[in-house]
Amino acid sequence: MSNLKEAKGEIDNLSDKEVDAIIADDIALRQQEVDILKKYHPRFKQVLPIKKVAKLFKSEEEFKRELLEKIRERKAQNKGGMRK
Repeated sequence: MSNLKEAKGEIDNLSDKEVDAIIADDIALRQQEVDILKKYHPRFKQVLPIKKVAKLFKSEEEFKRELLEKIRERKAQNKGGMRK
């Protein structure tokens, strides 16, 4: 997860400089993700039909969403005292 999401509840306790650094890090991380997509999109199109490329990107997003949901569920269970 990005530092911005982790610091969500603590932003009021941080200095402006710390918040600015967290935002800059979050933007840099997002830019890296976009750069990777831009790099691999043409490569995928060389070996896959465009509809399969679209399905690949959609599947990756769904996987990320499911993974984040499972992480949230585990955090909720751990807060409830059900530690493994």
